[in-house]
Amino acid sequence: MCNVILEQHPDILRSTDVPCKRKGKLNIKQRLLAGTNIAACVGSSVQAGVLSRKQMIADLTEASRALEARKLKIDRVIEALKAEEAAEAAEGEPDGQEGVETSGSDDGTEDMVEDSDESSSV
Repeated sequence: MCNVILEQHPDILRSTDVPCKRKGKLNIKQRLLAGTNIAACVGSSVQAGVLSRKQMIADLTEASRALEARKLKIDRVIEALKAEEAAEAAEGEPDGQEGVETSGSDDGTEDMVEDSDESSSV
């Protein structure tokens, strides 16, 4: 089996790898692969219970309620963030005049305003 892997992927062999002998060969009895025994070997290792239609509906309803609760929490966070953003925008505009620029000088030059260290958006 190692030879098959090495033939298919020769780049995994390094110069530092040393060949070694296995203690014993892997023997697979042909009867294990024939007949009804193969069906017992293939499949999930965990037994899955059979769900009735009522149980399936109950499980899906419970999952739906849990998802709905998560959605409500996320919606509350979104609304809080929007409210904070609106408050910051209103706080930044003087006298509620959004979009109207006011200039302190009438000679056409812009006044430079220095940011203070007391800013709440740090």
